[in-house]
Amino acid sequence: YDMAGNVKEWCWNTIDEDKKVIRGGAWNESQYMFGNIDMFPPTMRAENFGFRCIMPLPGEEIPAVSKVQLPARQPTDFRKVKPCSDEEFEIYKGLYTYDKTELNPYIESTEELSRSTLLETVSIDADYEDERIPIHIFLPRNSDPPYQTIIYFLGDGAHFVDSIFEYGYEYAEIFNKDGRAVVIPHFKGHLERRYERLTGESEPPPTGWNEITFMRARDLARTIDFLETRQDIISEKLAFMGLSGSAAHAVTLLGVESRLKAAILLSGGVWPLPSEVNPINFMPRIKIPIIMLNGLYDVSFPKETNQDAMYSLFGTPDEHKYHETYETGHSLWDKREWVKDALAFLDKYFGPPNRRVERRDTQK
Repeated sequence: YDMAGNVKEWCWNTIDEDKKVIRGGAWNESQYMFGNIDMFPPTMRAENFGFRCIMPLPGEEIPAVSKVQLPARQPTDFRKVKPCSDEEFEIYKGLYTYDKTELNPYIESTEELSRSTLLETVSIDADYEDERIPIHIFLPRNSDPPYQTIIYFLGDGAHFVDSIFEYGYEYAEIFNKDGRAVVIPHFKGHLERRYERLTGESEPPPTGWNEITFMRARDLARTIDFLETRQDIISEKLAFMGLSGSAAHAVTLLGVESRLKAAILLSGGVWPLPSEVNPINFMPRIKIPIIMLNGLYDVSFPKETNQDAMYSLFGTPDEHKYHETYETGHSLWDKREWVKDALAFLDKYFGPPNRRVERRDTQK
């Protein structure tokens, strides 16, 4: 009992002939990973891998079913998909327009989180349903403004918690230490605006993805409108970062928001949705520099049939799009090699941030 979320546990079952099942989630993974199945070569090792011991009850044998080979799931081969025509895309894109209205920003709080991070929490008006959009702005304390800025779309774990402090903000601190600001809007369905608090359901119904995506596009546009009013943000150097599910379905927003100049996609892949919000229809129209960071053994987004298809669908010229893979599964975030690649990517396209050089008193 109560094993989920300690370490991922090797199972007895073989899958896909040469791989073993491992499941249960780990302490450093998102909550939704508890129910996911990963599969790795049995020689793989990681600090969050463990195993579950069992003992047969007296007089009983271990059920044979516990040792059977599981059938490998046959994923959709997205290399064969075709995006919509230019004429259809113009119709879809027209659904994302909105009227700029007053933001009415209000500073909710300011606090020092660490030596590297100052957190400012602001709220602005949404342009629908009389709602407010909370925005966390993580400012670096080791560099001088104006700041290069990453707008971070949280992973699907944000559907299940109420606070950024429950979700975690370690990625914001990573970029703060490097001298960049990180902005985390509470997109519709996330954190205190999550569906369960509003409707009692943990996710929107399938028919609700269109409406949710349109709202999130407007949340993003309003957030950028606000950032453009700030003197401490370089509005010409705004990058998008999505994690897991948000590096899949939220890619649609890159196709309608021209003020984003680069994108970092962590553990993302192709995620088909209804035509009006389907990322497949938007990827060929995205031309900005992009770096995809993925696990080689990701069961959710298999490399050949999904990740590689996503890479080829982007309209970004080949010399400005990158696909780095690492010896891990979907939970790329427990492998910190991606950090140096993401920072190098930003340095290449935005230039190094304006880090402050500390002066030391050398007099005795």
